[in-house]
Amino acid sequence: MKEAIVWLTLKNIPFVSGIDTMTQRRLASLPLTAMLLLLIPVIAGAANQQEHGGVTKTINLVSGPDYPPFSDGRLPLNGLAPFVVQAVFASANKAVTTELRPWKRAYLEALQGQYDVLLPYVLTEARQQLFLFSRPIFEVHAHIYVRREGSVKAQSLEELKGLTYCNPLGFADGDALSEERGANHITRFAPARLENCFSMLSAGRIDFIKTNEYVAEYMDHNHKMAAGTFRALPFALEKSSLHAMVPKTHPFATTLIETFNRTFEEMEQNGQIRELTERYLEHVNGGGELPLPEHFGHRH
Repeated sequence: MKEAIVWLTLKNIPFVSGIDTMTQRRLASLPLTAMLLLLIPVIAGAANQQEHGGVTKTINLVSGPDYPPFSDGRLPLNGLAPFVVQAVFASANKAVTTELRPWKRAYLEALQGQYDVLLPYVLTEARQQLFLFSRPIFEVHAHIYVRREGSVKAQSLEELKGLTYCNPLGFADGDALSEERGANHITRFAPARLENCFSMLSAGRIDFIKTNEYVAEYMDHNHKMAAGTFRALPFALEKSSLHAMVPKTHPFATTLIETFNRTFEEMEQNGQIRELTERYLEHVNGGGELPLPEHFGHRH
């Protein structure tokens, strides 16, 4: 009964009535206090944005740490993902700021309305319940990386039985590795930082790492212990894509995603996305000038 009443009330609240029915029902199922804590900052932020003609005046991005080159506080503009997304919104004449927060906190605070866009994330069914996703920003391939001079010569995941691997806390194994680990065929170490995995590999404390080509290239150029010490096995584990997300509770969620997607596609067609990505990676992997589109903002 309580859920039905709250749900009917939600449908009549300005800025919430536009949220899809499933999300409204999920909100209505929460304890009343929790629901209000989640919605108050959203409604307040929406009211503030309405004062500026119904358009988000400044887009606030948030990302998490320790995922170079995509997202890391030690990198320019907090990483490649915020850099590219800021460039896209700047091209659409939107002022942008970016912050770095612990991943779990960024996720929650975005849902509470403190941020407009959260990135970079892999699309999952659970996340789709709460967020609208942008088109893919980066396509990545997960590989197995082993010591360059090591004895591992596997041609498939099944040949890695009995070995140990490293994947940091908060990083998903994916279906293939999860299945092998669930069958006790392989053993996972999960340190706090991605860099620790490469240190452990170079020291011979683990047998392999699962990561993508962007991360591997970054570590090869920037991790003193790991540089030149690892190689990829000749098969890919999985292909995935990284996206920007906007909470469905955001009053302009659809507009933000549509603006981003449209502008991204225009920039991709004329080669700008590729150029920005390549120049950023050249900069962080060995020098080179970093292009900074207009309207870039940065705050910690």
